[in-house]
Amino acid sequence: MLPAREGQSRGDHSPGPRRAGEQRSHISRRRGPPPACGRGGQAPPEPEEPSVLSPVAFTGEPDSLAGGLYSLIGSLPPIGVTSLEDTNLNLPLQSGDVVLYWDAVHNQYLTYTYGAPGQWLEPDQSTIGPAPALNVAQGFFYNPGVTEHWTQNLNVQ
Repeated sequence: MLPAREGQSRGDHSPGPRRAGEQRSHISRRRGPPPACGRGGQAPPEPEEPSVLSPVAFTGEPDSLAGGLYSLIGSLPPIGVTSLEDTNLNLPLQSGDVVLYWDAVHNQYLTYTYGAPGQWLEPDQSTIGPAPALNVAQGFFYNPGVTEHWTQNLNVQ
């Protein structure tokens, strides 16, 4: 502990007597958290203990997708999938169904045709490849060969 200055006791934290012409700063030297801020001068609530994430399930309303017609669709929950065959998207894929993706780089649609699980006819119309991916907030045109009912299921574990 520092020795007390003249005119100041050990427990007194005031700067001591003011000398003639001396200016004092209005800066507070308080310890502890800053004064409360926010609405009505109330301190923000204390942070809660971390919570444990529980599995979440989402089931959308069934949509009817007319066979032979293009429907503009996308995921209702904001998710991306690595494959249009993903169970969280739950598309009712049948052989011959067509998907159109917009390619902004080349300013054209890319056409993918579903053959079987893991087998899609790619836009070059000669290569068989895996299912295309879907980014968050990306829509696409879907043309089923026959009328299908689509209900999206999302399970977060």
